[in-house]
Amino acid sequence: YFGFSSYLDLNIRGKLSDEILFVVRSSSPNFYRGLVFVQYDGRGWRLNEEKPKEITAVSPPFLIEWEVATSQFSHELIQTYYFTREQPNIIFAPYQADLLFFPSFSVWQDKYSSLRSPFLVTEGLVYTVVSRIPYVNEEVLRKIKTKPEIGKENLQLPEGLPNRIKKLAGKITEDTDNNYDKILAIESYLEENYLYNLDIPPFPTEEDTVDYFLFQEKEGYCEHFATTFVVLARSLGIPARLVAGYAYGDYNMLTGYYDVRGKDAHAWAEVYFPGFGWLSFNPTPGFSEPVSLRDNPHPFGSFLTFFKKGLERLKKNTGFLQYFAGLQGQNKILANIFIFIVFVFVLVFSVMMVLRILRANEEKKIKEKTIGFEDYYRVLLKEARRLGVILLPSFTPREVSVLVRSKINIAETEEFINIFEKFAYGKDKITFLEERRGKKLLFVIIRKIESHIKALKEKKLSESGKI
Repeated sequence: YFGFSSYLDLNIRGKLSDEILFVVRSSSPNFYRGLVFVQYDGRGWRLNEEKPKEITAVSPPFLIEWEVATSQFSHELIQTYYFTREQPNIIFAPYQADLLFFPSFSVWQDKYSSLRSPFLVTEGLVYTVVSRIPYVNEEVLRKIKTKPEIGKENLQLPEGLPNRIKKLAGKITEDTDNNYDKILAIESYLEENYLYNLDIPPFPTEEDTVDYFLFQEKEGYCEHFATTFVVLARSLGIPARLVAGYAYGDYNMLTGYYDVRGKDAHAWAEVYFPGFGWLSFNPTPGFSEPVSLRDNPHPFGSFLTFFKKGLERLKKNTGFLQYFAGLQGQNKILANIFIFIVFVFVLVFSVMMVLRILRANEEKKIKEKTIGFEDYYRVLLKEARRLGVILLPSFTPREVSVLVRSKINIAETEEFINIFEKFAYGKDKITFLEERRGKKLLFVIIRKIESHIKALKEKKLSESGKI
């Protein structure tokens, strides 16, 4: 797939196969984010040339730094990837990745929170990523009036961009008064007025791709739709960027995995909203929204949004209903076949929904059993005992911290205790970000203690060998 290179040429799509590349075990469907592109030159997209940052860990998980602060109203999404074919060194993960369990001592993270492996992803490789997916309230998004303050690169447009593109963006959004509705208007306009087609001829190289797509060809593939969406948004002063990765794939009811094929390679857009961070939008016709969008945390929120949009379009165009009414009167056999197909679809869909509900309820029960922040301190006490610290019931958290640091100087212990004391004794509740920080600190503390104990054992074995 040409989207996974340093330059995404919008005139090249290639033939994508039905071969399964990887399968994903996921608590809910989501797009598999790969690379982020911010620099558009009128013909394609170029990757940022800044060197990614190396993240190291003696043992999993890797703690992924967040690109920007996002909404604290989010849910945890866990995905495990099983690769059946060799792939580039891209670590796919929904935005925003939080914890990564990957079989190496280091990974790379670029400034857009895209992840890279230090080696090619080989057949048989398995990894798990834990992400935070925001619950997005549309009413709150519409009330955001502050101008987004994010890197100017996310507003970049090529010199000589035809002015009629900016005029069209203004016309599409003339009845809106906030950025969120402007984005929805652009998304709907592209979905309703342009066709998805993989078999179009190459665009003229002397033409701007977006201009030619909008006013001449009016057909294209996902990269054309996503690029046009980003350019229209940027022309209105709304920060946006293009993302290349894979769509959900096909859910396999027998295995419980999503089968992701070459043909599922996809491109979509991310738009920045203050307080929420980067949210995903998919303007390509025929694809449902990434799960991060809309204010519906229901397991089927993505489908319900897609169904709602379909009903809105049906209200605008009743030609289908008129056609079916005429079909009943002219050819009852075709009408009955159509009714049978609809019945089978509804039956299959209902069975899938019941299975999803049962699975969601089971996951909810599991989550209710998971530990809360008050238990993190108990984990720290357990690790302290592993170090040989003798603990008395009367010891305060601060005294425990001092005793742990007397055995091994772990600077993170003090910060963890500060958060815990605020949680246990403070007047104000700890924030979501503080709880998340405490969880990460605990992982670091456990990892350092394990490394320390391992080093002590190796030292003893070495000394016993010398004797």
